[in-house]
Amino acid sequence: MTHGSRSSRLALEDGLLLAAVCFLPWVFGGADQWAYRLASSLVWSGIAVTAWKHGWRYLRPERGALAWFVPAVLLAVWAAIQTVPMPPSVVAALSPEADRIYRQSLNGYPGPVPPDRIAQLEAEALERVPEAADSGLPEILPPENLAPFPASGPGWRSLSVSPSNTLERLFWYVTLLGAFLLARRRMSDDGRMRSYRMVLFALFAALPLFGLLQSLTWNGRMYWTWRVTSKASPFGPYVNPNHFAGAMELAVPWLVAYAWILSRRDGWRRPTPRLLAVLAAVLICLAGVVVGASRLGSVLVFGSAVAVALLAARTLRARLAVAGSAVALGAVAAVVLANTNLGERFQSLFVYAQGMRVDPTRLAVWTGARGILNDFWLTGSGIGTFQHVFPRYIPAGANQKWVTAHNDYLEVCLDGGVIAGVLLLALILAFWVAALRRLRGMDSLHRLGRCGILIGLAALSVHALAEFNHQMHANALLYVMLAAAAVPAVNSRRARHRGRGVRIAGHAVALAVVALFAYRGVEGSIAGLAKARAGEFEHLDQFENAATQLERAAVGADAFRVLRRLANLRIEIWAEQVDGVGAGRADTELLERARLELIRCIDLAPSSGQPWTSLSRVYDRWEQHIESKVSRDDALAGWDRLGYNGRVAIGMVRRAIGYAPNWYSYYDRLALTLMFYEIDDVALLAVADSARVLPLFHEHRYDEIKDIPIELVDAFIQGSESVLGQVPLVPLVNHHMDLSRLHRRRGFYDLAAQDLERAMALPGDKLMSAQLHFLMGLVRLDQGRFGDARDELALSIDHPVFRAQTHEVLARVAERSGDLEQAYELLSESRVVDPSNLSYSLRFAEVALRLERHPQAIESLRWAVMKHPGATQAHIRLVEAYHGAGESTRARAALERLERLGAPEHILERLRGLVEPGAE
Repeated sequence: MTHGSRSSRLALEDGLLLAAVCFLPWVFGGADQWAYRLASSLVWSGIAVTAWKHGWRYLRPERGALAWFVPAVLLAVWAAIQTVPMPPSVVAALSPEADRIYRQSLNGYPGPVPPDRIAQLEAEALERVPEAADSGLPEILPPENLAPFPASGPGWRSLSVSPSNTLERLFWYVTLLGAFLLARRRMSDDGRMRSYRMVLFALFAALPLFGLLQSLTWNGRMYWTWRVTSKASPFGPYVNPNHFAGAMELAVPWLVAYAWILSRRDGWRRPTPRLLAVLAAVLICLAGVVVGASRLGSVLVFGSAVAVALLAARTLRARLAVAGSAVALGAVAAVVLANTNLGERFQSLFVYAQGMRVDPTRLAVWTGARGILNDFWLTGSGIGTFQHVFPRYIPAGANQKWVTAHNDYLEVCLDGGVIAGVLLLALILAFWVAALRRLRGMDSLHRLGRCGILIGLAALSVHALAEFNHQMHANALLYVMLAAAAVPAVNSRRARHRGRGVRIAGHAVALAVVALFAYRGVEGSIAGLAKARAGEFEHLDQFENAATQLERAAVGADAFRVLRRLANLRIEIWAEQVDGVGAGRADTELLERARLELIRCIDLAPSSGQPWTSLSRVYDRWEQHIESKVSRDDALAGWDRLGYNGRVAIGMVRRAIGYAPNWYSYYDRLALTLMFYEIDDVALLAVADSARVLPLFHEHRYDEIKDIPIELVDAFIQGSESVLGQVPLVPLVNHHMDLSRLHRRRGFYDLAAQDLERAMALPGDKLMSAQLHFLMGLVRLDQGRFGDARDELALSIDHPVFRAQTHEVLARVAERSGDLEQAYELLSESRVVDPSNLSYSLRFAEVALRLERHPQAIESLRWAVMKHPGATQAHIRLVEAYHGAGESTRARAALERLERLGAPEHILERLRGLVEPGAE
């Protein structure tokens, strides 16, 4: 290692590399394509500057590092091979399942591919509608053909079923490898290593500090600005607390080890500012892990800190003291944190263990992974293609889309096959052998610091068994930086003198590399900005502006999702035009463009069924367009009334079901389409099938129907009961609970109570128990058993999730028992617990008016109007309350506000009769 002061200073290449490392965590962990492409540009700019100054040989690993360098390079080579187009015979020999997917896709292989692929697509869809074979078609069909879509170019296909995704991953992997080579060379200098450590420690402390600040001031938006979905649970700049915990797994053991080193050097009695700063960073990181509430992350962070302390202890007695202290602190923490979010998440884990079950979300991947491994065992489906392939193998009971396998090692084997799995294993073993060998001959303090880094790497590697932290770009780059610090280059000597020709060639390569990654970074940034603007326009219902932006955002791995989103948006624009000018005059070119974009989606990911459901919507809309132009015979019904395009629409959905036979959303689409065309007998069969793959009614889309037919609910119950206890991803307690809701909806209260009793006999946590007792209270209320209802609700009222709801239901019990005073008090409690809930304010005002407590009713309604200014019902009740209190002036003012809201005229007429003198 070198120790010269000038060579130890951070140079431009160091600044570019550290800028990429520090940038990614703050842009939502670098999950978006534009973010990690910009980071790649920074990293490769740093590499190019280094090559310009010192030559490419400066970055070349020494001979002893070839053990890990060769498999690392071969992994990149294998990913590149997966994207190379090959003849059909080669694809069939190496990956028979990929060959089968291509033969089933719209393009297929070269040969008699029709020039109009649209006709081929429609013909195959009609084959999936055999019920209509004996039915005649209405007049003027087949329909007016839209412009033909030409056949694709060369028919050779790659081993990857989505080459664009594989290429995107390949570019990022090459960036990580380049960052590793640059960082290990730069950190081989002790002085420069101190600078790198200082920057990384500052980043590690800033992330949890921001997360704690945001948690204390949480308003439902990240950075207090960006909306998040209801299923997200962000902490700090990370959307997922497990990814934040991954960063802390790298940080805490290194920080603890460095704090111990400083204490040994400077002493504990008079701690230096540097030691205090490091200890403060440790405490902030630990606090962030607790508040972030990642179960495995918290165990690994605290376990890694204990591991560092055990290594730091120099005697057996000291190690025993550390172990005993860790056990005692763990017991205290378990008691203190029992009622926190982290404690409840651990409790839910124990409930699964008591029931001899595993987390169903992980079981979905493990079950589906067996099928993928069987079909793609040798070559894999293509690096980065899991999200497109997995739906074909997803087991029944799954209710969420999977983008990753939540196990980085498993996903590499699924995407890259045995070849990638062997190379990854060789890389891991070679790296750890090299890292452990470096510990030999080091003094105890330097060895402790290096061990702190290695323990952090090991912690994140263990977490990768149940998460995808290595695919979270910010954590992957942090991991690479720490790995480089664990195995720095043996020396940092400059490369030997190079000839003029060699220097010119090296500079040319450096410029070419910078140009390539700069282009990708700019392209990704423009696409990312366009996608963000499209989201804003969609939120404002400005669909045409959103579509214009999305056309610019279809880049790289995002192209599939963006094009499908764009096609669906064009369908919405067309529907909006239909509402305005009628289907006969709407711009049908929108449907044509949507169809062509969806066919491009099929080209990008032929294994996915999602484009087919969107294509179904296109033909569904076209059917409505044809029907608006043609006078059909009203005597026709069912398949006889359904035209060519409607039948194609149904065939498209069935084709999607063929791609993913256990994905409930496709069955919902099929059932709703059939119900729209009044083909009820087949629709009810689809409803029953949807219940068999996911027997949880609230997860389906049937509540979108304005008046749900009783027959639909009965069909769902029939399908759900036929698989009771046979869907491993749906816990039996949830299955019984959902059946109880359906039986209650049908008025079968005794059956609903039996379902809940069976559910109560199964293991469950506090939340589940409170929910079951709450639902049982509703059933007892429906049965008129008021005393039993109160007893059941009393068992749920203590849980904060059900406290407000339970008070409201108890108020209903009191009302039906004739005790309005108690109902008034209970509804008042509901408003205190959840003051923003509109229904609680309205119910409280209703009871207050019945008790002739007009001021209280008016106060509740004014609060409801303030919180929900667009709620017509609150304004109506406020007018009535003012009138009942004799405040005519205020009643008329409230009525004027209601008129401005555009309430129905018959309601306004009734209210005018109340508040306007002389009006009837």
